[in-house]
Amino acid sequence: MKSKSIKQILSIVLCTAMVSGLVGCGNVSTDDDASNDAVGEETNIDNETETDTDIDGGGGTSTGGNTGAGTSTSVSIVEKVAVDDFYDYVNEDWMNANQLDPCEVYTDRNDDANHLVWDRIEAMLSDADPEDFSPDDPMYKMVSYYDQFTDVQQRDEISMNTIKSMVDTVRNVSNMSQLQSLMEDETYSLFNNVVKIDYDQDYAADYVPYVYPEPLMGFYYDISDENRELMVEAIAKEFVILGYSEAEAQKIAQNASEFDLRIHDYYNNAEGYFLGYGNDNEGWNNTDWKDVDCTIDIQSILIANNYEITNKFSANYCEFIAVDAYLDWLNENVNSSTIEMVTDYYAVNLVDMLAICGSNELIAACSDVTGRMAGGEEFTADDMDPYSEPVVQALYFDRGAVAAYYASHYITDEQKETTKDIVAEVIDGFVEIIDEVDWLNTVQKERLKARTKMTTLMIGCYEDYNHLEDMEVCENLIDTCISLLKSNRRFNQRILVKENIYTITDFNLYSSNACYYANSNTVLITAGFYADDYLWNEASYDELMAMFGTVIAHELGHAYDPSNVAYRNNGEYDDRWDDYWEYYYQAVDKIYYYYNGMQTDFGNVVDGSMVYRESFADIISMDAVMRVLEKHDNVDYPLFFTSYAQSWGIVMRPEFELLSLTQDTHVTNKERVNGVLAQCDKFYEYFDLNTNSKFYLDEADRIVVFEYVEE
Repeated sequence: MKSKSIKQILSIVLCTAMVSGLVGCGNVSTDDDASNDAVGEETNIDNETETDTDIDGGGGTSTGGNTGAGTSTSVSIVEKVAVDDFYDYVNEDWMNANQLDPCEVYTDRNDDANHLVWDRIEAMLSDADPEDFSPDDPMYKMVSYYDQFTDVQQRDEISMNTIKSMVDTVRNVSNMSQLQSLMEDETYSLFNNVVKIDYDQDYAADYVPYVYPEPLMGFYYDISDENRELMVEAIAKEFVILGYSEAEAQKIAQNASEFDLRIHDYYNNAEGYFLGYGNDNEGWNNTDWKDVDCTIDIQSILIANNYEITNKFSANYCEFIAVDAYLDWLNENVNSSTIEMVTDYYAVNLVDMLAICGSNELIAACSDVTGRMAGGEEFTADDMDPYSEPVVQALYFDRGAVAAYYASHYITDEQKETTKDIVAEVIDGFVEIIDEVDWLNTVQKERLKARTKMTTLMIGCYEDYNHLEDMEVCENLIDTCISLLKSNRRFNQRILVKENIYTITDFNLYSSNACYYANSNTVLITAGFYADDYLWNEASYDELMAMFGTVIAHELGHAYDPSNVAYRNNGEYDDRWDDYWEYYYQAVDKIYYYYNGMQTDFGNVVDGSMVYRESFADIISMDAVMRVLEKHDNVDYPLFFTSYAQSWGIVMRPEFELLSLTQDTHVTNKERVNGVLAQCDKFYEYFDLNTNSKFYLDEADRIVVFEYVEE
């Protein structure tokens, strides 16, 4: 088994900081976790609108599913099964049989389905000829783009020389006027992570530009000193490969790391900062352009890059940060005395983005940094994952064209209808939960129920994706890639000014995953789920709900999480919720304290402030699914719980777990499974969880979301 590429590693580690970060960012959000019918067909789930397994008592019970674990049999439970750790009880045999290779940092139960998707896409692109499509078909351009990726000589020579030339252009900037011009240039602004620009809603549901500094590799939360040393070493190696001397490469890497530390100081110390458990958003604000006095003319950058200008802008990552804090940070850290540090930081980000078009040696060097931070051995071009190169690299910046084509060929009508049926059942479960909340008035209950009933579902691809009308297929792979990046940005600029938009992200559409876009109330389910043969052709209803229904429920549950519950469907904050936070946060507090300080088997510690929002969605989703199952006859609950635990099976290195815990807003897999089931009364009816287990809870202490008990 070969090591996963950096793009695959980041999809699991940083889907957290990015994607789940999206779900956890006020009304802006999305989750960890896009699908729509065939080529962009929208399914609006609007029911109504309104104002047999044999549990043998041993570890490693196998029930199949998207686990590659085989078939299920019929069950008969005579007595409860005693367990100390349910996750280990279910997954132990599989974990023992799936040891990691030296460069490998994790493997999980979804690998086979995910690999099948990439195999299909690779065959689809390799067998296609651009001339099979009309010139205005986005697949004409994506097949041409993919063909350029397979030209190893072009990547080794032309692409590497072009990247080096572009790096030199950035590093030759010597004053603030030149830096301003670089940031205003349509091409070089693509790599500007110092004044990074997004468009999204503010708390009044107005669309404004969001401007913020993005840390190296997207690590918004602090990394260890040891990992920072590995990062510096890996960056230096990349620049040596590009032709710089070892001394110059080391200087670039050190400068970039130093500036990255300044960005981390900003996120750690900025006042008016809404991040994590227990903080509020009182410091957030918009700022009129006339009030901006800064070393960088942000408005000129926006105008030069065709962003729609409003009379205000804001600053954020995924959470909201007061604008004056960002402006103060810019003035202090981006000025004539820091030019060299800033441009080296800029250059590192340029290489990180364009390395996918470079030589295998450069791609491997970029992959090596994350792999080694996650505990793997040195990663070279010889270790490249055959499922990653070049097809994964070619599609890294695809925003839906290939996904739509894939969905039209491989996701069946039956799968879509089954998905819709499951979503409808889960929605009914959430409606029951809301109806039982005794501290909410009727108006708020109806608002919350209506939001869930009106959820839009996308299966396998985005409903509205970039058709690449303005993308050019150039002679040079780098130029083609840059044209694609520009096209994506222009597309985002167009779609984000529409009504009822959803957030555009770099979400991986091909893995087994899902996400929730809060400001459009949309759930996206990716292609990987539909590639699992067992799940769709052999699994029982109980298994399907365990491995697929719970994922859908998790995403729907984000509509009620602390970042989203108080927002109207148009994204505007409902200040009437100010009367309810006391009642709502009682259960949220319990979630925080349940996970906070929990120690993993590797000795790493869970931070409750990182994981409480995703864990909220986990717990409320299991409640909704239990309500669905109660309406069915002959439910095999042991099979359901076992299949649920299997679907989260993973083998990983301690360093990978630590990296996940410090960057990911989801709790680690074992703690996720055991923590969710520990709240579930039905689970205790079939499994006798040891009262000394760190997960065990007495019935009175189990967390019920929306429950409020007078103290």
